Amino acid sequence: MSHPKSGLLRGLVTGLVVGLPLGAAGLVGFAHFAWPALPDTVVHVGGRLPLQCALALLTALLVAVPMLLVRPRSLALPWAAACYGAGALALGLIVVEAATPLVLGGGRAPLDFGLLRTRTPEAARELWPTITSNWQAQLSFGIAALVPLLLVLLRALRLRAKARAAVADTTTGTAAEAAPAGQEPEYRAPFEPAQAPVQQPTADLFTPRRPAGD
Repeated sequence: MSHPKSGLLRGLVTGLVVGLPLGAAGLVGFAHFAWPALPDTVVHVGGRLPLQCALALLTALLVAVPMLLVRPRSLALPWAAACYGAGALALGLIVVEAATPLVLGGGRAPLDFGLLRTRTPEAARELWPTITSNWQAQLSFGIAALVPLLLVLLRALRLRAKARAAVADTTTGTAAEAAPAGQEPEYRAPFEPAQAPVQQPTADLFTPRRPAGD
């Protein structure tokens, strides 16, 4: 019986090629279509913490879902999913900071891809100091990394448990078929090799009985 594939390579490629760009694109798309239409009271509620957590969760789900579709069984893939989630959030924030300038009122203007080429290096340099000095940004990156890790890990553990149960059922069925129905196992002393039971000849009415003394 062939062993099921771990899905590590497929998961890594899928996360890198599909999950990471999809998560970043979801964040950028929200900044382009939804952010300018949101009222200021919604944007600034709770110091923007609920909005930041929602964006991090959206990014994490967009990264995790493609990786879940490859049916991963490797326990190393969840850690890669965590890195992809954090990377997608970082990439999306860089694009948002570079291509959506702040306007009056603290909101953001629609995407201006003309600024993307010139402001991307500056936005990338400013990202790390922002993360290290702002606990809200740290929380957002924690959500973006932890959610894919847990989702992919739970999926892998569930598939591994199902595979073990299938192997156990197959082994039990094979052992049941190997032993004839109704046959009891032969008793033998410890370290005594297994021997086939000696078949006694069937008694015949015309066969003289052996004396008891023999």
